[in-house]
Amino acid sequence: MKQDIAFVDFRNLSLPQKPNWFLSLPESGSFKSKNAADGPSFDVPVEQLKEHLQRLLGDEPRLTVHLASDDGLKYEVIVRTAVLRFPDRVSIEIVSLGEKKSGVALFSRSIYGYSDFGANRKRGLNWLQRLSRSIQRG
Repeated sequence: MKQDIAFVDFRNLSLPQKPNWFLSLPESGSFKSKNAADGPSFDVPVEQLKEHLQRLLGDEPRLTVHLASDDGLKYEVIVRTAVLRFPDRVSIEIVSLGEKKSGVALFSRSIYGYSDFGANRKRGLNWLQRLSRSIQRG
């Protein structure tokens, strides 16, 4: 599977027909879907957000990083479900929103099946909340 993975281009993203995905983009203000949410912006520079994200990914069980950009701002990861170990793919990109402001583009989707019963949305929102708490703690 590793050789089949490339970075997602969030600017030209085609969304799946199946409902087993979740997308969050920082400060987009344009989502009207239960599978998407406007992502938070963080009052920290990109490099600081990158450190928090790397800690979050390192703490996540059943996660394998399949691709990481040289600058550490893009990731393609596989997260396996707890019980049946189904693989879900998560694409992440840290984006600059100004000199001391940044955000995360996140696209989580199931590789197999039709419905995910909200698992990708739950994961995505959980990760964004954990990032927010981590940044608040410093």
